[in-house]
Amino acid sequence: MQRSLPPTNKKLRILLLGKTGNGKSRTGCTLLNDKKAFCHKLSPNSVTGACERQDRRVRDYTLTVVDTPGVFDTKQSIEEVFEKITQSMVLSPDGYHVVFIVLKYGQKFTEEEANAIVHLEKLFGEALFKFAIIVVTHADLYKNSREDGEAPGQLDYMMEIENKTFQRIFEKCWKRFIFCDNTAEDLKVEQGKLLDVAEKLVSKNASERYTNELFEIAANALRKIKEKQEQEKRAFERRQEELERDARRANELQLDLEEEERKNRCLQYEKEEADRYKRFMQQQFEVWRQEREEKSQKIEMLEAERQRENEGMLRRLEELQRRKEEDEKLTAQTIQALDAKANQTTKLEEKLTKTERELEKLNIMFEGERKSNEILRQEKEQSDQNTQAMQQQFQEFKRATEEEAKRKECLDALRQRENEERMEHLEEMRNALETRSSQYVEDYSVDGLVEMFRRLPKHEQQEVIDEVSPEVREKAIEAGACFPKDATCILADGDVLKMEYLQQGDEVQVVHPDGSLDYQRVFMFGHADPNAESPFLIFTTENKRQLSISPGHYLYVQSQDGKMAMVPARNVKVDDALCTYIPENGTTKISAVTEIRVEILQGLYNPHTKSGTIVVNGVLTSCYTEAFSPVWAHRLLQPMWFLYKLAPWINRIVSKDGMPVWLSFLDIVKSVWEKERLFAWK
Repeated sequence: MQRSLPPTNKKLRILLLGKTGNGKSRTGCTLLNDKKAFCHKLSPNSVTGACERQDRRVRDYTLTVVDTPGVFDTKQSIEEVFEKITQSMVLSPDGYHVVFIVLKYGQKFTEEEANAIVHLEKLFGEALFKFAIIVVTHADLYKNSREDGEAPGQLDYMMEIENKTFQRIFEKCWKRFIFCDNTAEDLKVEQGKLLDVAEKLVSKNASERYTNELFEIAANALRKIKEKQEQEKRAFERRQEELERDARRANELQLDLEEEERKNRCLQYEKEEADRYKRFMQQQFEVWRQEREEKSQKIEMLEAERQRENEGMLRRLEELQRRKEEDEKLTAQTIQALDAKANQTTKLEEKLTKTERELEKLNIMFEGERKSNEILRQEKEQSDQNTQAMQQQFQEFKRATEEEAKRKECLDALRQRENEERMEHLEEMRNALETRSSQYVEDYSVDGLVEMFRRLPKHEQQEVIDEVSPEVREKAIEAGACFPKDATCILADGDVLKMEYLQQGDEVQVVHPDGSLDYQRVFMFGHADPNAESPFLIFTTENKRQLSISPGHYLYVQSQDGKMAMVPARNVKVDDALCTYIPENGTTKISAVTEIRVEILQGLYNPHTKSGTIVVNGVLTSCYTEAFSPVWAHRLLQPMWFLYKLAPWINRIVSKDGMPVWLSFLDIVKSVWEKERLFAWK
């Protein structure tokens, strides 16, 4: 898929590919006229650990250069290669106008580089070379050799490279190349040369960019991140509102705290007033106690005086009684003389009556004093009770005041600590959200998405690459459903034969549905192309069997009920159990998958047997692929087996890629049916 560049959006995107040590990073520096744009040094090991992107304003457009690590280094695993390719797509998800394939002058074009270019062709298709230009670095060495008369012309030099793969790629690039001297003091001249040839290619391609569905996967991943960031931004705004509410609440709490402090000051004032009142009460109580003691002393003195008076009155009464008795005796003795002395007797009676009245008065006074003493005693008891009550009230007031003061102190300390913790938490959240918000990019364009990606922390960038890379790998390897030419089969005579030497009519080992081993003839090949290169999944089992198979090819996996089920190789996972052949005892054994990796191997072979099964590299596989459902494929190929029995030569009529002509026709019919939404093939 190719996308036209809007004329108003003046941009030029260039991707640098090449082997480590060829000078990719230096070429990027030359393109940007900045010797420090990319990290580089003379080293056989890759200096660029990850893809780097640099943007500069050059001429009248924005120049974007993406430098890749050693994608051409076959010592890197295919997973690492996919990761680097994914990075280059993420850094320019709308594609590239120009792809610079960087070679080094004077260095032999190795098979390593040739295979790497073939791998890229397999991954990206031949359309990649429509946008490719070969850049030969170290042009200073060529210039010196040319001055010495030792070097041929530049085109002759390119044509004399003795590598068929390179010459094929050179032809696909329409022999576009340029020599570049990255060591020049003034890089502006070299920059102009590179930009001129790049602009010429962009003009020829009508500003189209190289892109495909893998770039769209990368763009979708960035859009997901953008959507996630938008969600985070909305969450951030909500959190900001919450923080503002918390801040307002904190202010309200601060006001409440100040109000509480004011109340505490009031309480403190009341406490001081209570203390003053307490001291006053203590003073009053002391005065009252002293007055009470003085009053008690006075009462005691009055009681003692009244006691003495009463005793005197009793003595007087006794004396009067004694006198009365004496008078009565005298009266009795002198009763006769009374008549004579009537007047004297009358006076004596009056005197006695007066004495009795005085005695009654004394009794009344004594009773009054007794009642007064009783009242004083009751008042004393009431005063003692009041004193005790006042002391109890004072003690309770004192305890309540102390408890209230302690409670207020604890409450103030707790609120102060909670307020400080809340303010610290709010400050931390505000700082974290402000840091996160600085990563947001409002630009929704592709450049905006890339800028957003570049602003992410390194670990989050790696998470994006790790998420997209498997999908890129899955899309890149989804084509093909065969075995490589180095895969082996076991013949009826016990020999082990590679796929590239297998022929129609050879008897190979198969497994029947009941699990028994047998040998059946190969009656046709779905594919038989020894030169094709494709990605293959390589499964390693516990018993050291290693199977190389295309992702769309079926193989047998043990299901949960213990039965063997056909599953596409792409869906097989580590710990899934495969059926393997044990040559030592001629039996089969279930063995778990311990490792799965991807490699690009040569050859595409797909032999077919009557049972639809075949043992490859000691592992039971199917002869069928995702091109047709296994049930339909088995039904359709059974008549071909009978036809092979009648005319074995019929299946030897093959097309260019090793597929029988009639099978190619059947594939076309299947495609038409699928377009008409007839899913019988599935």
